[in-house]
Order: sequence, then C-alpha cells, then structure tokens
Amino acid sequence: MPVFNPDPQWLRAAVGSVRAQSHADWELCMADDASTEPGVLELLQAVAAEDPRIKWMRRTHNGHISAASNSALELATGAWVALLDQDDLLAPHALAWMAHEIGAHPEARVVYSDEDKVDAHGRHFAPHLKADWNPELLRSQNFVSHLGVYETARLRAQGGFRVGFEGAQDHDLVLRMSEGLSDGQVRHVARVLYHWRAHAGSTAGIEAGGAKAYAEDAGRRAVQDHLDRLGRSDLVLATPDGLRCVPRFFAEPPFVSIIVTGWRDAAALQATARAVVQGTAYPRFEMLLLDLSDGGAAQACLDGWISHPGLRAVPRLPGDTPVAAARRATALAEGTMLAWVGDGVVPVRPDWLDELVGRLLPMEVGAAGGQVVDGQGVVVDGALLLDPMRVALPAFAGSSDGGYFNRACLAQNLSAVSAAFAVVKRSAYEEAGGFGDNPASLSLAFVDLCLRLGKVGRRIVWSPYAEGFQTRAAPSPAGESAEDLDLMTHRWHAALRRDPVHNPHLVRGAWALDVRRAKAGEGAA
Repeated sequence: MPVFNPDPQWLRAAVGSVRAQSHADWELCMADDASTEPGVLELLQAVAAEDPRIKWMRRTHNGHISAASNSALELATGAWVALLDQDDLLAPHALAWMAHEIGAHPEARVVYSDEDKVDAHGRHFAPHLKADWNPELLRSQNFVSHLGVYETARLRAQGGFRVGFEGAQDHDLVLRMSEGLSDGQVRHVARVLYHWRAHAGSTAGIEAGGAKAYAEDAGRRAVQDHLDRLGRSDLVLATPDGLRCVPRFFAEPPFVSIIVTGWRDAAALQATARAVVQGTAYPRFEMLLLDLSDGGAAQACLDGWISHPGLRAVPRLPGDTPVAAARRATALAEGTMLAWVGDGVVPVRPDWLDELVGRLLPMEVGAAGGQVVDGQGVVVDGALLLDPMRVALPAFAGSSDGGYFNRACLAQNLSAVSAAFAVVKRSAYEEAGGFGDNPASLSLAFVDLCLRLGKVGRRIVWSPYAEGFQTRAAPSPAGESAEDLDLMTHRWHAALRRDPVHNPHLVRGAWALDVRRAKAGEGAA
C-alpha cells in the first residue's frame, strides 16, 4: 500500500478491511511517500501498533506512486503480493479466495478478481464483472485492475513498478507480468473482492474524468512498450473509449482471398461483391463469389462480370451442403488469408481488410472478426457469445454505444466470431482441420472452426474498427437446422456452458446494456 496524505477515516477503513480478512496469513506493507499533511506519521504509527502484521516505512523524498509502491515491495516477505490503494477496501474473504485459487493452480503467476465501487456513504455500485484472461482486451483497457495479486519473485524479477508510468503503473505491471505466460498461468476469480473508493480526486470518481488525465498517456505508452517488446508493429492510439492498437504492415501485405457468400439471386450477390471491391483499399486480394442459392442462375448472370482477373464464381453443386461448397471455395482460393463476407454486408470504411488482416499478423492469432451494424448503427452481428442452447449469439446485438464497460467498442479476444465479416489465416485453418463435414450450416461450421482453432492454441480476435453495414436482413437459408444445433451442443457442451470471455454472473446479452445503465450500475448485479 503506497500512502500519501491519506484521509485518516478512509485509511483506517482500508487497514481495517485487511485486518478483517478471514485468511489470517498476511502482512500489510505500507510506504509513506513523504506526506506533507500533519498527523500522517502519527496515524501510521497508530495503525501499525494495532497489529504486528502491519509494517511501514517513510520515504525521505516524494517519488510518486510507482516509487512508493516499490518501497512497500521492499518490505514484503510473502510469496505473493496483493495491491491495495490507501482509500479502498478488500471484501472480507478476498485473500481467502485468492489463496484458494493459488493453491488450486500452482502454475499461476497472476491472479485477479472482479471489483465494484463504493462512495463516501458506503454505497456500492458499478460492479465490474470481468472476463477470464483476455490479452487483447488488456491492450484496450486495464480490465484486470483490482484486485491484482502477483507472485513476488516474478514481480521483483520484472523490476517492480516502473517510474514514469504513474497513473497507469498497474496496467504497465500486468502487461509485463503476463508476457511469456500461458493462459492457465493468469487466473480470474469471478467474485467481487475489491471495493474501489469513488471520490472527486480518484480515478474511480463518478465525475473525475479529468482528475488523472495523465493516466491515459501513461496507459498508451505502457501498451506501446508492451507491443514493442513482443516485436509487433502496431501503433497505439488513445480514444475516448479506450486504447486502440492499429496494425501496420512493414513488409508486403499477405495475399487475401475474399469469399463473398450469396444466398439470394445473382443480382444480390453481384451488388454485394461490387460494394466490397469498391469499398476495399487493401492492395492484394482476389475475390470468389460463392453462390449458395438454389436457383442456379447466378453463374449466367455473373459470367460477363467475373471475366476480369481476380474474380471467380464458385457455384453450389447438386447435393452440396453450404459447408461443402465453402470447402470447395477455400480449396480454390489462392490467398494465405481467407476473408468471409456475408450476403448483403458491405464495408463501412475502406481499411476494413487492413484492420482484420493486421490482427492476424501475430503467430498465435488464427481468426479475426469485425462488427456488422444496420442502417441505424445498431449492432446486429460480428462478435459472438457462446450459449448452451443456441450455440452462439451476437454478443453486442442491439447496442449502439459502448455497452458494458465499453466492451462493445474495444478490440478483444473472443471464443468465436461470425462468418458474416471475418478473416481466417489459412495455415491456422488447415491446422484446425478446416471445415468438417458437419455441421452443414455455414454459420455454425464457422463457430465450430473458431472453437477448433482455440483447441489448437490459436486466438480469435474481434475488432470494432472493421465495420460492415448490413443492407438487408440475413436470409432464411442461412438458418441452422435442429440437427446442426443438436450436434454442436453435444460436441462443444463444456465450452458452451462457460464461455471464458463472459463473466458467469452476467446474464447472456448483458454486454449490450445501454451505457448509461452500465455506468449507473444497473442490470449487472
């Protein structure tokens, strides 16, 4: 606990929340950062005298929060370190839950919990019910935050807190601590174990948007340093909603095969294909028009247009399921990246393919999906949330704003994305076995592919910065049969019951809550 000119009442409450822990094997290490307010030394002496497990020291010069945190770290003798601000509170069983998680997962090196906010009157609000480990979301916002618990040896090996990143020192720390770890080494306890004090001068304050504006720049620099250490070329920008990592190509962009799937007549397929060609700035692509209609007239209507280089038609053969036809289109495609665009979806911005292909540049990423909106800007498709009854449903459907903790407008890892607007790395597609014979539905087969990509260690990334406009509702032939749904619910039973990107204490669809309700703490408890 770094300390500087604390409010005596809130400091005593913070210390009291530690002393009230049901887990008794702890020490509290406090470093006063040369406080200037009278009575602080006497206050620290008094609280330390109340419990022999409390240690404290006074710095001779004010060095700000990173330096003070490092001074407190020097006092620590425990195998694990938990971070607590001077005016915040721990839930009574916080350390017990963390100790249980560490004991159950000895490979863990970082553990974090859910949190909420508490005002001066003790009213709890705005619970942040988080995803399990999500490295792409961490590059967009510090969703880990509180309660963060770190293995002491690794924390010291990383050099502790970095001076110069004040305001985002915890974000910088978890980025560095997590580098090189497997997913199982970063654990999430899905319980509200930390209460973040909201007041006018805190970053948790309801009206404190400018209280620590420097934190935005520190966070941007922390993520940029993190990506630089990973050898990635992304440029990190600060946006009103969070951080954005913009992919950059320092070598020749990969060759992409854009597969436009059409369920209606030739005119509809042709209109979508023309809009994609005209709305794509990416320099190296071919286009395959996958005709999934039953009419068989599409080829004749398209003959005159597809005679141009780089444009080909793939008709649906007699007896073909949609997935069988998609498998043939993939075999004919020459790109190292396979982009899928659904019937009636057209790009909103010409850099959509740059964004999605750029997300696939890291080795560990297998697929990247974008967002699909309707004419009113309301989300209709793109990011998918696994569901035990319906297999997958649009995570942000109905949202037209940031949604729950801005999740609807931040890049993040997901378990699956929609075939309506996505790109798959061919090498990852082949590693995962491509499209299997079942299910026959293309939309479910794409979810199946995403889940198999996850099984072979490939991440799925979703980006709201690649946006498609749905010019017409999805056609009924794209629907899933009862047999396909039954097959998927049995094949992926465990994954569908507990999607790691979705907190188990949130109802399905909670991400699409109006942002005003989310800020008010409604609908999430």
